[in-house]
Amino acid sequence: MGANVPINSNYVVPPRNPIVATEQRFAFQFPLSLLLQERVYSWSGDDFNITDLMGTPYFRCGGRVFSFRQKKVISDVFGMPIYNIKHELMSLRGRFKLYLGEDSSRVIASVDPVDTFGSIHSINFFNIATGQNDYLELANDALGSRCGVFHGSAKAGAPLICRINKQYDAKNFYFGKQNYVVEIAPGVDAALMIGLGIIFDELKNESD
Repeated sequence: MGANVPINSNYVVPPRNPIVATEQRFAFQFPLSLLLQERVYSWSGDDFNITDLMGTPYFRCGGRVFSFRQKKVISDVFGMPIYNIKHELMSLRGRFKLYLGEDSSRVIASVDPVDTFGSIHSINFFNIATGQNDYLELANDALGSRCGVFHGSAKAGAPLICRINKQYDAKNFYFGKQNYVVEIAPGVDAALMIGLGIIFDELKNESD
């Protein structure tokens, strides 16, 4: 069962204050749409191609050799690790933590299910831009084909700051690939949003 929230809103909107969990440089001052393209066979070790709509690379994601249940590392275009995502194996399904860099023990964000059906997840993090703890929600639709990231409670009408849409393509379906378009509002940490897109993909795989 999906969340009854307005993921289909026409536009993502910039937050009142910047939202930054990783680095200020990733909170771009313009709306950004990134392609999150799964790589089934990759000699580079990257799990996803992450580019804009023109093909310009923005981030890298590696970790297939370890499997998701250990960690995935999000890096910048130069291969410098930004943070890694780990599935919390000893807890309930759908819990993840994001750790600074590749091997650090410093948690920068926690992702936890809010409802019984796992259609809404909370993201708790320290907002570097404001110097305060902050809160987002990741809410998916009934079909699991799209989700929204809200700055606050989704059901309470919090602003939609990012939308993640699954791309349907016959070729991708044949090869078992999952591709997404990640629409990010200005002033929102794009590196964090890409990680949430990857977590959304993992949650879908768990449900399937």
